[in-house]
Amino acid sequence: MSIRRSLVLALAWFAVAAAPGRTAPVAYSVEDPAIAEAKRTLTSESADANDLRRAAMLLFAGDQIWLADLLTKSERDEVVLAVLDAISVRADVEDSGHPFTDAVFVLLRNPLRKEVKARAEATLRAMDRADRALRLPPEFKVRRALYGKLHDRDAAVVRVACTLLSQLGDLNAAYEMLDVLEESSGRGSRAVALGEGLEQLLFKPYGTDAVRWREYLKSLEQKKLLTYVDVLRDTLLTERASADQELLQLKISLDENDLKALLTDLTHRLPAVRRFAAEALTRRAGEWDVTPARTIVLEGLSRSQASAEAVVAFLGLLEVIDKKSTLARDPTRDSALVNCLRSLDATVVAAAARVAISFPSDEVKLAVSSGLSALEETSLSPEARTALVTACGSLGIESAFDALAQRLAKDESIEVRVAAAGAVGAIRSTRAREALEKALTEDAAWRVRRRAVKELAALDFAAAIPSLIRALSDARPEVRAEIALSFAEHPESATVLVPALVERLKQETSVVTELVRALGKLAEKSALDPLCELVSRVSSLSFDPAALDLLLRELKAAFESICGSDIASWERVAVETETAEQPQLRVFALSQALKILSASESPDLEKLQTSRVRLVEAALSANDLTTADAVTEAGIEVETESPQRLQLMLYRSTVLLRLDRVAEAIEMNDRLLALAMVPGAVRDTDRHLITLEAARAYDRNANFAGVEQLLATERDLDLESTLLLARAEYELGKLDAALARLDRLNAALPSQDSIFGFEVRIEWNAAKASKQLAANPGTRPRVELPDDEQIPKDAPETVRRRVRELRDRFAAEPAKSGNGATGKSDSKPRGG
Repeated sequence: MSIRRSLVLALAWFAVAAAPGRTAPVAYSVEDPAIAEAKRTLTSESADANDLRRAAMLLFAGDQIWLADLLTKSERDEVVLAVLDAISVRADVEDSGHPFTDAVFVLLRNPLRKEVKARAEATLRAMDRADRALRLPPEFKVRRALYGKLHDRDAAVVRVACTLLSQLGDLNAAYEMLDVLEESSGRGSRAVALGEGLEQLLFKPYGTDAVRWREYLKSLEQKKLLTYVDVLRDTLLTERASADQELLQLKISLDENDLKALLTDLTHRLPAVRRFAAEALTRRAGEWDVTPARTIVLEGLSRSQASAEAVVAFLGLLEVIDKKSTLARDPTRDSALVNCLRSLDATVVAAAARVAISFPSDEVKLAVSSGLSALEETSLSPEARTALVTACGSLGIESAFDALAQRLAKDESIEVRVAAAGAVGAIRSTRAREALEKALTEDAAWRVRRRAVKELAALDFAAAIPSLIRALSDARPEVRAEIALSFAEHPESATVLVPALVERLKQETSVVTELVRALGKLAEKSALDPLCELVSRVSSLSFDPAALDLLLRELKAAFESICGSDIASWERVAVETETAEQPQLRVFALSQALKILSASESPDLEKLQTSRVRLVEAALSANDLTTADAVTEAGIEVETESPQRLQLMLYRSTVLLRLDRVAEAIEMNDRLLALAMVPGAVRDTDRHLITLEAARAYDRNANFAGVEQLLATERDLDLESTLLLARAEYELGKLDAALARLDRLNAALPSQDSIFGFEVRIEWNAAKASKQLAANPGTRPRVELPDDEQIPKDAPETVRRRVRELRDRFAAEPAKSGNGATGKSDSKPRGG
């Protein structure tokens, strides 16, 4: 359908839907463009379902004869369904659909169009519902038309009519069916259809026996008619609820984007439709002008409140409308709110109390206060009591204090007592602190005690300090956390609060983060040692990773707040955290000290370099390679040679290797080796360290000749250096020397389960396999190498890389020449 056609059809439909109090179809001339457009839509092949429905609704009001004719002749199910939907909706809310009865009835006789047949049955039920709702004269009723079908000569027509009347539960139809059955003398297909209809309606198996049916009807009249009617009423109520649900779903699908239709739906006979319309208008109030709904809403609130769900939705819509307007006071609205506040329905009272907060007139305040005072007599639900209590607090109704205090002390609902604590604090009476302190010490619900803490702190913190400090030993962590957070907001009382927080920190195991945050905000130097002591026992708190990360961040913030720019305090933190299991805190402390030293106008170079060395050592221990990289790079750029600078160069080589920047590490080690060759430039111990560090770099670069050259003449090799030399000998084909060295390593290992022990076993297995291959070049040696899952989880990537390399090597064909280990001749050393 074109945009122009949709627009014309929509505007025409709005005009029809907005026509108030219409009881007869709107008169259209033959040439009326809206009617013509609707007819074109219903006969178009391209119109969608929504356009078809709207066109059918327009024609319901404009040309029912044409629409009924289309209903019986159209072979397109989507068109027929759209017309049936229009009849269901419009007949139900504004007019009877009786002119369509025959047309709809025809559709019931085609069992092949199953969806059409089912929708036609639902439509006839909707038309019958409209007849009863509008109290139309009997001659116009759908049931009257169905009675006429019982006299038809076609047995199929009679059977359909009987089925529909039975579904409607029409007891009067039993007499009509029986009369026709007696006329037929109980013979023929029509009699069979009538007998089946009576069985469906009266639940007896008398078939075409008119005599027995007559006797049974008389017995019902004399004895059991009332009971039967009661049962039938229950059935009808169920059927009615199902039909109403169908109508509601149809209204939702048609009207949810239609402002005028929703405004009309605010007066619909179904409460669920009224509620849906109000809720939809509330949601769309930001994009639509919903002001026209205000009058309808106020009228609806002033009438019967039998449907609580609709009233609640109306109240929400009224609040949205009036908040957007400039209307400050409105007696009509206030009267409606007061009326709702006096309702006997708890959900209505709760909704009205929530809305009342937005419109605090004297009348509304009085009604809220009266509702709170009358709670003992009305026995409203916890939801309503909570709403009334909250409204009293938000509106600041001082006369309600006694009633609020009573709710706080005695109400059986935790939700109500929590709200009462908030309301008592909001009113700020001179007696509020007493009531809140009593709740803090006596209420069994931790949520009430936590709210009491919050209100006491906001009411008069200085006066509440003693009771809050006592409550730091509350059994519930939520209450203790709320107290700590309230303390954090009052640094003016730090001298009193910090000792209490420190004392609590010594024994706390759950609310640690909140206590640390409070101590950081209060920024008292006396909290420094307790916080450092906490660092030493962090691992015993059993925090999950996320909670532990948050605690460490709060500790850093607390140290930063307390230490400030005082290097001595940062040094103190660094010393106190040196043996802790959270080395990142020591790194943080040393970083802050270095930052302060670097920012001074004339920094002491020796002290600055010493500070860098300490920081790098801590960073490597914490595996903080980013910090170690930055600090070593800055430290070695200092021109003056010093032991600290040499140490930083050694550390930089280590950092570069751990960052897998092997080429840069080799370049740094070449500088160190050149420096070590200068007489008197470095001490013997430093020269030994330089040699070992260079060997590590050459090993990573597969320069095994360089490793051997560096380590073969070294004395007092440690375990790691011995492994490096053994691997170099193995790779260079010196298998016997490598195996002998690896055997000695195996014997000297303190633990076979360590990562280092794992490396030794891997190299030993590889060397043994290589020796077998050298002895028998034509065979494949058996070598035990682990797969990825067998490698220890904490093994570094270099170890994993070495295992993969050896697996690939021994999976290949055995070498026929070369050194036996790699299948290659000795290559020129790389690096050095």
